[in-house]
Amino acid sequence: MGYPNIPDINPTIDIDREEVINLLLASIGLEELGLAHLVNAEAEKLQRALGTLALPGSTTPIGDPLATTLEDLLRVNRDVTKMLKFAMHKEFILLAKLQDVIEFAQEFTPPTPPPPPLAECLCAITGERGRGPGISPEAVITINGQPGPAATNITYNIELCGQSCNVNVNNINFSFDLANPVPPPNEITVNFTQGRAERIVACDPEANTATIVGTIRRGGSIYNFTLIISNNGSTLTFTATNQQAPFDVFSAVITPGPGDVNPLVTIDPCNG
Repeated sequence: MGYPNIPDINPTIDIDREEVINLLLASIGLEELGLAHLVNAEAEKLQRALGTLALPGSTTPIGDPLATTLEDLLRVNRDVTKMLKFAMHKEFILLAKLQDVIEFAQEFTPPTPPPPPLAECLCAITGERGRGPGISPEAVITINGQPGPAATNITYNIELCGQSCNVNVNNINFSFDLANPVPPPNEITVNFTQGRAERIVACDPEANTATIVGTIRRGGSIYNFTLIISNNGSTLTFTATNQQAPFDVFSAVITPGPGDVNPLVTIDPCNG
């Protein structure tokens, strides 16, 4: 014996865990809305018994009081109290349901989507500098169009396309230690991380120059950046503009430290 079949009804439900959480929260909200209507109905019942209920936009009661004796008033009050007790019990159930949904949601971490690849690998660009004497480059910092504090340490890594000219190789990070002019003397670290190039606008492996645009994070903010590689790979001009606050602009012209004759990046051709 088969199951009853209802035409044009597909019982298959295809939803993921995040959609389940949203549906559970929506169901709680709808139940709360239903309770609000019940409580409002009880309030109107009491108004009608007292003869004070009026239509929306009117101040004239729609009828004479229905409760004309003390016993009538007590009976109406008992009915309203019963319904409010039911609503209160239902609220405790919804609270428990909400707590379970919150706990369920906290255990769930949505999968991180893979970062978008570059549109095209015109060339492979790599470079890295760590901390330490003779390693850290120098930089001239500009913040919001004004000269910034001196940079005491700069580290970075740039890896675009890689040796295999793979468009999925796409990573740019910068870290700047800036001298804080406010006493007591200390440093401010400005980190730009999770940088993703959207386009290699142009590159010339023979001249070791290129221009790159993309997005990069600083704390909880996303910045649009432009990175210009010039002077045979020995000058990096990095400019980052806050997407939500275009007046927030950080710029650094980075060059090798004293005695460092190596280029800051290396650009290799991609022939595929």
